[in-house]
Amino acid sequence: MSGWDAWSQQLLTRKIEGVKHRSAQHGGIFGLDGKLWAGTDAFMKKKINPQSFKKVEGAIAKGAAFVSKLEFGDKKFFVLKNDPGSKFVIGKSTQKGAGCTIARAKSCFVLGIYDNDQVQPSNNTSQVCYVRDQLMAAGY
Repeated sequence: MSGWDAWSQQLLTRKIEGVKHRSAQHGGIFGLDGKLWAGTDAFMKKKINPQSFKKVEGAIAKGAAFVSKLEFGDKKFFVLKNDPGSKFVIGKSTQKGAGCTIARAKSCFVLGIYDNDQVQPSNNTSQVCYVRDQLMAAGY
């Protein structure tokens, strides 16, 4: 496993009081140009439209009114929350229990997607932001 793969694998589980909890079914780290640096599975390794990341960048810079919908691969989300100061966006799918969090570091995006209600949305957001913060501390 490469160093980037180890970072992306951290997106799948979150430890709370020593107990692992699922935080995503799919996770990936992407350059600011939208190119995949590391992905947890075949879904993340599919070609994801870099335009999606341009929309996220705009939403983070300008606020929620800039974008209302996001698309990653064949998964579509509406923007549920955008906190420009914290540099992350939370998306919700019309599919029951599905959603995503995408956070921006200095030189990359961190994306976690969950497909069903086996993942608590707060675990997804917390873990994506945690990995983003760790990457920023490492200079990314």
